[in-house]
Amino acid sequence: MDAVQHGRWRGSRWRAPLLALALYALLVVVMTWPMAPRLNTHLFGRGSDAWSHFWIFWWVKDSLVQWHSPFFTDLLYYPAGVPLYTQNIAWANIGLWLVLQLFMGELAAYNVAFMLVYWLNAAAMFFLIRELVREDGRVAAYASWAAFVGGLIYGFWPYIQRHSFHPNLSLTVAIPLALLFLHRLLKNGRTPDALLAGLFIALIGITRWQLLIMAAILLGAFVLYEFVVSRAARSWRMVGQLALAGAFAGLLMLPFAAPVAVYQLTRDHPEDIFLDEQYDTQTDLLAYVLPSHAHPLWGEAMTPFYDVMPENFSYTPFIGFVTLLLALWGLAQGWPHTRFWLLAALLFFVLALGPELQVNGRLYPAVPMPYSLFENNPLIRLLRNPDRFNVLLGMPVAVLAAFGVADLLRRLRWRPVLVVGALSLLILFEYSEYPFPSQDTAVSPFYTALADEPGDFGIVELPIQPRGADKQHMFYQTGHRKPIVGGHISRIPREAYDFISQNALLNSLVTTEQVDPAISDVSRQLRDMADAGFRYLVIDNLEIPPAYKESMQAWLTIEPVYEDERVVVYRTAPESGRDFQITQPLTTAVGLIYSGFIPPAQTQAAEFTVDVRWGATAVPGKAYDVCFDWLDADGRSAQQTCAPLSPSWPTANWGANEVVKTTHDLAASPYLPGGTYTLTLSLRDQASGLPDGQPAVIGRLPVQPQPREFALPTPETETAVQWADAIRLLGFDLDQGENTLDLTVYWQALARMDADYTVFVHLLDANGQLVAQNDARPRRSAYPTAWWEAGEVVADTIALDLTAVPPGAYTLTIGLYELATGERATAVAPDQPAFPNNEVPLATVVR
Repeated sequence: MDAVQHGRWRGSRWRAPLLALALYALLVVVMTWPMAPRLNTHLFGRGSDAWSHFWIFWWVKDSLVQWHSPFFTDLLYYPAGVPLYTQNIAWANIGLWLVLQLFMGELAAYNVAFMLVYWLNAAAMFFLIRELVREDGRVAAYASWAAFVGGLIYGFWPYIQRHSFHPNLSLTVAIPLALLFLHRLLKNGRTPDALLAGLFIALIGITRWQLLIMAAILLGAFVLYEFVVSRAARSWRMVGQLALAGAFAGLLMLPFAAPVAVYQLTRDHPEDIFLDEQYDTQTDLLAYVLPSHAHPLWGEAMTPFYDVMPENFSYTPFIGFVTLLLALWGLAQGWPHTRFWLLAALLFFVLALGPELQVNGRLYPAVPMPYSLFENNPLIRLLRNPDRFNVLLGMPVAVLAAFGVADLLRRLRWRPVLVVGALSLLILFEYSEYPFPSQDTAVSPFYTALADEPGDFGIVELPIQPRGADKQHMFYQTGHRKPIVGGHISRIPREAYDFISQNALLNSLVTTEQVDPAISDVSRQLRDMADAGFRYLVIDNLEIPPAYKESMQAWLTIEPVYEDERVVVYRTAPESGRDFQITQPLTTAVGLIYSGFIPPAQTQAAEFTVDVRWGATAVPGKAYDVCFDWLDADGRSAQQTCAPLSPSWPTANWGANEVVKTTHDLAASPYLPGGTYTLTLSLRDQASGLPDGQPAVIGRLPVQPQPREFALPTPETETAVQWADAIRLLGFDLDQGENTLDLTVYWQALARMDADYTVFVHLLDANGQLVAQNDARPRRSAYPTAWWEAGEVVADTIALDLTAVPPGAYTLTIGLYELATGERATAVAPDQPAFPNNEVPLATVVR
């Protein structure tokens, strides 16, 4: 039987690995298509984290070139800056990128480095699996073929593919290599293997500290297993070699770990290192058999299943049907060589399920989960997301599947290239996503020009906080190199928000994602930014909701200095004549930029709001009131309302080039005659009380008379009670239902009044205890007494709910009080004694 039939590549011992590595490289290009032709225009992967990872690559390079610490930057959270000790710095990936970017652009190098992640993972698993399968004499001849499939499974493991924007969670090449040399060490006890194991253990930590925590579980379990099953491993010499590996790993990691450890031990609020998301990011059991919703063929059919799962299930843990069958076959046929890998698979499977069992989006908290035994362990809490254990689940699954491939080749005795080729195509088909996700890196020309603008200054970009926009702004910064007010790092220290929280505008945008309407001092808020070193405020059109953008632009009032489909840019130091125009001068220093009101017509006493944008061309030097006049057809003021122009920032404190936004709630007098009025605005010197400057017309205001009734009614029951010599109760109607009591009262205004009365209606039991009540201004507050004309009759129906009132006889009473003071109006009636508590009995109600 020839070598090919036995599954051995002809030639040197390196021919099989080299051919496997070449095929993996080709498959990387295919599986990530169309990334290859987009290397210089798109960013690898999906999700916002890709932007911030590119930034950290760029920042580390900059720190090396400029000889400054990579652990602090003032380019983010400017002007104070922010420490980066807790930032997720992908040191290993960055090292690879630094080499690649010597031969290509930074963006292309980042993309190639990420594509190499899949190739390196596949290659490392190939070498580990080949050695493991060779130890099973039954299938040793097929080790390279089996290793190729196992490497392919792990290289394109769906969970890692879906983390295409987390470079150092995806790069796990060092874990299988650490396992490989630990395996050799525990067999032979050689010092070179100990040093190589230590090297790759260190590389795991340098890649990502969270990865080291997960890998430590796998490596520790592997060593413990070997101690149990192998007598040769149980020796003091072997313990010493393992200690050597650990010490060497620690020594290599020390320069990277020591600054982080010192910072964590000395920082304020060290508890902030923990982000407990364990109950939101467990793996749904059903997801293991659900192909990705990005699959080109059946992805759409999977979407309804993923929609009911937590957001983190964009990271599909799909095992693959072919892979699962191969793994089960390999487990059975490769025993006992597969024993440890079964234990490892079960371990990471149950850990990935998290603290609560979840199936198809439904939680089963009554089912005990092993993860809950460790969820309070600080190291486990550092991982944040239980579903990340799926990264390592792929390793034992790939090993088990490789044993299954080897046994199939042994039994079928077909040409291995056909069997392996068919299995590989089926696996890759199940794992495929097309098109592979990438993000366009085009930027606004503003950012390109910003890079060439001289001076040391920063920019404020909106939105500040939402995850995604802040990271994309970091990517833009790699081109323009100007500091930004926000950004995103892992475990952001609280003090990073000091400047944002001290600026009322920015603080409101962060906490509520909209401008606080109480903030009126537009130019002062902008000037705070300018004084802190920010030259521009930039609205990101692509990341900000349209309503948010419109409200922000309306608040800003000033004209943008630049605008395109991507951004709108404003200066933080606006100037009159350049950034805003006075359309109606009022005094030599203050004028209107804009004024308007809604609605265009109103009835008497109805409230409306006037929106005014003020501009100061010079220092006002005075505190002003703003006065609104309703001018009749003859130009005479029929009504005037005055109030401080800007109570929170008086005009006496304004400087030149101020922009202020104020709103004024107005209402025509309820007695203003109907007609069309000219609404004007003018300024009054608070000190002298005299007008200053010229009035400005802000619009025409039609005023419609309130519909009023003066005819006397014919109530079922007449009364003659009066309150405060201003209101008379002419009578009332009573309509009692099963659980309701409707009281219709007929009031008559004896004179105009300034008082705004609330009507109370009480239902009292025989002991005078209140059992039901209704307190409200007339007509459910729609027609207050201060609007009533002398002689006007006002009918008002008041409802009482009797549902909770037991059967019996009750007294229905009525009265008036002023809401501001709670003081009841005096009630009197001809030839009747005073009413106790000014509460007038109306009728007896029987239930």
